[in-house]
Amino acid sequence: MGRIRKTFNKKLAVGASVQLGKQLLPSGISGNDNERLFGLDFQFTTGRFGLRGEALTGNMPSTLATIDPEFFQAFRPGAHSSAGELLTTYRVAGAHTVYARYNQFNGDPVTGLNIRAFNFGYFRPVGERSRLSFDYQFKNHPSFEDDAVNDRFQVTWGILLKRETQ
Repeated sequence: MGRIRKTFNKKLAVGASVQLGKQLLPSGISGNDNERLFGLDFQFTTGRFGLRGEALTGNMPSTLATIDPEFFQAFRPGAHSSAGELLTTYRVAGAHTVYARYNQFNGDPVTGLNIRAFNFGYFRPVGERSRLSFDYQFKNHPSFEDDAVNDRFQVTWGILLKRETQ
């Protein structure tokens, strides 16, 4: 597993990652057990505007990331998955921020379908260690996260219990 990242003038950052190895195959299944993932990402900010993008491609995952393996229904040895996301944010005033995000996941290992989602919303810090957000999502199929299919409104209050140190 490896990752590199470069920041330019605190406004632009780009990164690349790779994960190479082997993955578990369901019993009775033989074939390609490669785990080869390649990713690229970028982040750009200027004034009140922010833009972030990510792309990932590689072998379809066979299991959830859990201690006891749970194999995905649509997994096939040697199959590929790819994903991409584009997020744009705009700080309206002070800490009030609005955003829009598009995600696409081709080759979902649970359904075998291509999943597309579009979100838009608002968030703002509440105190020093929490954030309140309102989000609305349109989605064409459920994905491996078992999300609702379409048109979901969500309110989230995220609280950081312990401050991370660097």
